Amino acid sequence: MKPTRTQKALSLLVLLTLLLSTGGCSLKAELMALALEFWPEYLAYKLKGTSGIPEVDAVLEAKKELDKIDQADKLAAEGRKEGDVEKIRKAMALRPGDWRYGYQAGAVLLEQGEVAKAKDYFDNASYGGQNMVSVRNPVIEGEERVYPKDQYAIEVLEDSRQKMQDKGWKSRDQCVYTYDQLIWHYGNVTGIATPGEKPKVDAIVAQLESEKARFCPK
Repeated sequence: MKPTRTQKALSLLVLLTLLLSTGGCSLKAELMALALEFWPEYLAYKLKGTSGIPEVDAVLEAKKELDKIDQADKLAAEGRKEGDVEKIRKAMALRPGDWRYGYQAGAVLLEQGEVAKAKDYFDNASYGGQNMVSVRNPVIEGEERVYPKDQYAIEVLEDSRQKMQDKGWKSRDQCVYTYDQLIWHYGNVTGIATPGEKPKVDAIVAQLESEKARFCPK
């Protein structure tokens, strides 16, 4: 019996799930069978922009978006590791609404001593776009929840602070801006912290204030 449109869409969804999994060679037969099953629709989608089946089109559009996210994340990760802002800008062009890349570009520029340019990226990331993302909670190790973007900024800035301290601060502005940003973001976290977390966050802010006074060049 010829598969229905819904069955075709479900088969394609299963295939995409397998492609995104880590199953390895044992999945080759299943992948081939499913790929052959929806190949005519996939070919039509590539050539005409539609498979003729809305359900299949929806799954393929989702896959295209996932591929774009993956490509942008890889570019941003490479740019962060290599200190290459241009790669992060390419990620931002692919995903202009993803403020994570703004924090990453700002961190790279901050580490290079370009404080004014870094500030532009940090400000755009902090004040633009949606506020929520699922990230690791830096206050309670091993915990992950949906937190505001302040948590992501803290993670990026803490990584940069360690690098800059190890290499030596390039200027007082670089040091002061880094600590001011951390203090501000941790302060924002205080507003949403649970009663058990708040004393820990307050202690971190006090420690940052003390370090700023001691470590930033005069």
